[in-house]
Amino acid sequence: MNKDIKNANFLDDMEKMNDFKILTKKQFLQSYSYLTEQEYDNTQKEINMNKKEHIINVMTTLIYLSESHGTNLQEAKEIAKDILKQNKTNFNKFRFYERLSFSRNLLKNNGITQWYRQ
Repeated sequence: MNKDIKNANFLDDMEKMNDFKILTKKQFLQSYSYLTEQEYDNTQKEINMNKKEHIINVMTTLIYLSESHGTNLQEAKEIAKDILKQNKTNFNKFRFYERLSFSRNLLKNNGITQWYRQ
């Protein structure tokens, strides 16, 4: 496989990304026949990673702000990653506010419930 295609995506192409959101994979690849399935999959993977990173960042902030956890930001991020590692969730389906709600619920289930620091 060509190394360029192995890592290629179209995240920076607004028109394709608009279609990506509304078309099925099959419809999208038919519309953009010059793109490969690998490029489509790479783009989907990047989107999922961005959503996962956003969830980790939200959880890190909430853990850091949690009075019951007295951690620094790096420790909070490690706790967030550990908690998320135990959870097998498809991040593709989450929109911004769903990610925030998911983060709060996941932390609550792990005993981290107060989101402030005095």
